[in-house]
Amino acid sequence: KNFTFNEAFDTLKVMSSGLRLSKPLNGEDVSRMYFTGLSTHTHKDLLIREIGIAFGDYCITCPTIQFAKNVFSSNKTGTKVYQYYYNSKVGKPKISCLGKWMGVCHASDIMPAFGLPFLQPNEYIDRERDISSQMMDSFISFAKNSNPGTIDGAQWPQYYSMRANIIAPYYEYTNEPKSVTNFNIGLKIDECDYLWNQYNH
Repeated sequence: KNFTFNEAFDTLKVMSSGLRLSKPLNGEDVSRMYFTGLSTHTHKDLLIREIGIAFGDYCITCPTIQFAKNVFSSNKTGTKVYQYYYNSKVGKPKISCLGKWMGVCHASDIMPAFGLPFLQPNEYIDRERDISSQMMDSFISFAKNSNPGTIDGAQWPQYYSMRANIIAPYYEYTNEPKSVTNFNIGLKIDECDYLWNQYNH
């Protein structure tokens, strides 16, 4: 189907307005949040993907980030919280993520975290093995030392407080390393803190 920008905008608006939440949700706000920067020239695959991202944020990403913040803020014994964002899709389409329109899917990080690119070398490319090595090194360091260690030459920062605010650093696993660093702060803060978290109780 030739899915247009207006159809995608209206579809997300109607679908999100129909969610059973603690209070009524303005579907227009949801569509504006996720379709900012897109236009009538945007390919239909990207429009459909953006709808998937919106519901992924609502169902999985934002509740997970909020859980991490709750663990950090409610624990008085110094619990350490580390975060990563798996945002890599290279090589052949994988088991649960076959559609061309799909971005990175839920649970796509499991295969590299457990070394499948090395166990099934014909199914993966070198960059996928690089990411797998990074992930396994970080998981091993976390299991041994209670922190993920260093990655790209930098120490992995944990959550910390700045006055009344929780600062949430994260590392992003991407198709190609970024020009400066793959560390960042405040993953999806607009989508989660300003939109979805007011409905997730």
